[in-house]
Amino acid sequence: MNITGVESILYGCADVAAAQKFFTDLGFVPDEIGAEETTLRLPDNSAVILRAANDPSLPEAPVAGDTAREVVWGVDSLETQEAIAAARPRGA
Repeated sequence: MNITGVESILYGCADVAAAQKFFTDLGFVPDEIGAEETTLRLPDNSAVILRAANDPSLPEAPVAGDTAREVVWGVDSLETQEAIAAARPRGA
């Protein structure tokens, strides 16, 4: 199976503006800045997506505070995606 890397990470943040500055200082480039969501990208097109921590559309936080809520991994083909799906334990 060929996982090619992280496509995107979705964060819930108490202070989206401060998180945007943090990621911009790391070299991410603002791509879309909106009232509900900010997307920043790296040259390889991977993205960090920032939303307010209390956004009801976010998955539940695994821990308190600013944290990743979802990670999307890239794969090299539909066949790899299907193989990964088939390998998941039942009920997962």
